[in-house]
Amino acid sequence: KGTSADINILLASMLDKAGITVSPVLLSTRDHGMIRESSALSSQFNYVLCLVTQDANTILLDATDRFLPMGMIPERCLNGKGFVLGKENYQWINLEAKTRSRSSITADLSLQDYSLVGKLKLEHLGYSAVEKRKDYHKKGEASYVKDFLGSHEWECNKTEIQNAKEFQNNFVEIHDLTINETVTPAGDVVYVDPFVTHGLKMNPFKTEKRVYPVNFGRQDEQVYQYRLTVPETLRVEEVPQNKIFALPGNAGRYTYNATVIGNTISITSILSINKSLFTQDEYPILREFYSRIVAKQAEQIVLKKK
Repeated sequence: KGTSADINILLASMLDKAGITVSPVLLSTRDHGMIRESSALSSQFNYVLCLVTQDANTILLDATDRFLPMGMIPERCLNGKGFVLGKENYQWINLEAKTRSRSSITADLSLQDYSLVGKLKLEHLGYSAVEKRKDYHKKGEASYVKDFLGSHEWECNKTEIQNAKEFQNNFVEIHDLTINETVTPAGDVVYVDPFVTHGLKMNPFKTEKRVYPVNFGRQDEQVYQYRLTVPETLRVEEVPQNKIFALPGNAGRYTYNATVIGNTISITSILSINKSLFTQDEYPILREFYSRIVAKQAEQIVLKKK
């Protein structure tokens, strides 16, 4: 127990005693503000990491969070640059996520009496896995599943959690569900919302103008795969059209693809954010990008009785 300085300087001391080249790194966390490198003051720093150097390789370490895999620092530390206090010299280093954070959701469902029945598999990698694993261990499985279901009209028959303690692996959860929502009958027509979870219902960027940059802290990818089996009593009348749009320089990209084979509808949605920091000047384009995603994900599947 202790501050980041207490814990990580102790870690640095242990590594140094073991003959490993290590230096403390001073930084400012995301909620503490950006550091002004040209006139850095001690009051701008509020956190300490360890930088290990071996041959030409370096690795940042943090012992404050037991859920972090080797080589990952807390997301709160992904904030510009850190100041390395070496024994012989000092330098600035970039504080960047080494791996992309990724969430992959697979829904394999069948339509039965206006309910969706099947499996929902969620697989998390990188910081997404850290967040989910930490939440799971804090709450316990029963409370974790209860919070996952939330206010949804879902019946969960079985849940399987994989790699809860294997921090280097993806965190996986598989739920057997009966979903009593997202399907709306209207006479001979049935409307189906393909995004049973993780859909963008609102644009996270509500204001028209922004004074400060948008700092995601990490590159991120959200993959959603939806497979719906339709009963023989219904035919597929309409599915959303395929669409691809991207931010300048491929800083962000969204792909939506829908196919129909027989009585099976498959939809794939992929949202990729390929850089962590967007300036104020880039904000209007970023806001419009998310508005288009919200609009696309709101489109419905239309089925009709035969």
